[in-house]
Amino acid sequence: MATMVSARVPDETARELRACAQDEERSVSEIMSRAIQEYVRAARFPGILFVSGANGRRRARLAGGPDVWEVVLVGRDLAWDPEKTAAHLGIPAPAARSALAFYAAYPDEIDARLKRLDELDADPRRAFPGIRVFAAEPGSDAASA
Repeated sequence: MATMVSARVPDETARELRACAQDEERSVSEIMSRAIQEYVRAARFPGILFVSGANGRRRARLAGGPDVWEVVLVGRDLAWDPEKTAAHLGIPAPAARSALAFYAAYPDEIDARLKRLDELDADPRRAFPGIRVFAAEPGSDAASA
C-alpha cells in the first residue's frame, strides 16, 4: 500500500527529478519514492549507501566496502558472527554488524538476490546458454588456481 505525501522542492531539483525519471523510464513518483526509501534506510544504518549496478538495479553497499548481499553471503556461512564475517572480508567489525543488521531489517531484496545466485551456481547453463562449464578435480592444478 502506498500513502500520498506532498513535498515542495526547489525548481532545479524538480527539473533534475524529471530528467532522472526520463533517463530511467520511470515516473517522478517512482524516483522520489525510491530516493526517500533509500534515504530513510541509510539514515537508520550508517555506512550503508545505495548504488546502481550494470543491470540498472539499485543495491545496498557498505561505504568503501562490499555490497550488503556479499556480507550476508559470508555471514550466513559463519553463523552470523559479525567479527568472523568482518575478519573474513577484511572489513571493520562495525561495518559487518551494520550490514547484517540491515539484512535483518530488509531481508526480502537480499534474499531474492542470493536465491538468484544460488540458482546460477546450481545451473549456470540456464542463465548462460552455450556456456562451457568445467569441473576441476580436488587437488588438481585447476582446482588450486
